[in-house]
Amino acid sequence: AKDLEKGFGLLNGCYEKIKSRPESTSEELRLAGLCLKKMGWYYRKAKDYTKAFTYHSYRLHYALDTGSPLEVHDALISLDVDAYFMKEGALSERILKQSIRFGEQVADKKLRVMALGTSFNNLGGTLYGNKKFAEAESAILQSLKHWQSYEDLAGTKENRVVWAYFGIGDVYENWAKHLKELGQDYATQKTNAIDAYQKGKELGQQRGLKDDDLSYFAKQLKSVGEL
Repeated sequence: AKDLEKGFGLLNGCYEKIKSRPESTSEELRLAGLCLKKMGWYYRKAKDYTKAFTYHSYRLHYALDTGSPLEVHDALISLDVDAYFMKEGALSERILKQSIRFGEQVADKKLRVMALGTSFNNLGGTLYGNKKFAEAESAILQSLKHWQSYEDLAGTKENRVVWAYFGIGDVYENWAKHLKELGQDYATQKTNAIDAYQKGKELGQQRGLKDDDLSYFAKQLKSVGEL
């Protein structure tokens, strides 16, 4: 804890020094933004999500002024994570839709599809949390397409597509649960959830995913099967 506090103090000192100098260069201001990102992380780790959001908001403004579209996207994703912990679903949705616009502007193709894969994945989870299941389905399937493109460029080491199937299953599973609570037919969503989890599990097995990771798929398959 003392090391974290010391680190925060150093980051804050760097930030204060840069922001107080009218002659600070664009690169220095970008550095100030990175300091703010890490300071926000400090408060998120301390579970003070409001302060985390505040620091990440400052970072966003620095990125908008001096950063690239990728840096703006990264700042927005930080804010989305804070909003998630704050249980601010509507705010998260707005932030993620904005992140997609900046993700689309990233010049490097690999970085662009990585940014969009992240945005659409997070948006899928946020939308089903907001009971917008059809929109969540569209977003999470978009995420899969971007992660497939990412693996075409970067390889499969990170298993992005494996976990994309987990995200798809998660959306369909929660949609099925919602319909069941309403007393409506949920067979299609249940089947889609099982298919997605099964595809992720089988792909993970083919790639030699660790048993601990595969157990997440097995657990969810059991959960859906019991609906």
